[in-house]
Amino acid sequence: MEVPWSRPGSGFTLVLEAMILATARELPVRALARMVGEHDTRLWRVIRRHDGQAAERPDLGVDEVRREEVKTNPLLKKTRYLWMRNPSSLKQRQSQQLESLASTT
Repeated sequence: MEVPWSRPGSGFTLVLEAMILATARELPVRALARMVGEHDTRLWRVIRRHDGQAAERPDLGVDEVRREEVKTNPLLKKTRYLWMRNPSSLKQRQSQQLESLASTT
């Protein structure tokens, strides 16, 4: 029987899926499977499904914030990856650009 508070075909409610995802960060999946009375393969399917969705758009929140920042400060345009890189691996020109941007923001 399908219920509105579950993902079709999963066999778990969304609350249980959320608990599985949260607990899987702290416990081995096999131990978690014993706790909820399921086979670990079923739990891995839930984890991989949600992990796959997150991997498709890992920077959605960052992108939204950056779009707004670029509207107010055009100097930030085309600098997204500059901010994400390890400063010790930047070339001299990139390092200077980052310092310049950091002082203006």
